[in-house]
Amino acid sequence: MRRILLVSVLLASPLAGCASRNDPEFGELLAVSGTVTRGGQPVTGGVVRFHSEPDDGMFIINSEVKGNGQFTLSTVRATGKGERKPGVPKGKYKVVYTPSLGDQTSGGSMDPIELPAPVPVVAPDTGMKIDLPPARRK
Repeated sequence: MRRILLVSVLLASPLAGCASRNDPEFGELLAVSGTVTRGGQPVTGGVVRFHSEPDDGMFIINSEVKGNGQFTLSTVRATGKGERKPGVPKGKYKVVYTPSLGDQTSGGSMDPIELPAPVPVVAPDTGMKIDLPPARRK
């Protein structure tokens, strides 16, 4: 009887995980905020997004950039209800800035701007500087 019970438990265990989908855990999140600049001047709005390397698509890390160039990153679970928490997991990130509509209408480009090198996040950083490359001449 014990053998039958043990076999039943072993066979049913993998199926138990299939019955409900578990959302990924956030893990430790580090406070990251700072300023986005171009040519030494703060940008006047937009969105900054950090893409993990490699990007598993489980979390979205981003922030609105205020009119004075300041941002505070948060992490959104890309599955389930899209829960958002302040902070960023440790890791290396491809950083992409998208200008606000106001910047676009004043002669700027609508194109997202990707930093040339990945940005590491290894500890809390409340003074991060994201200096965008100069605008390309057309």
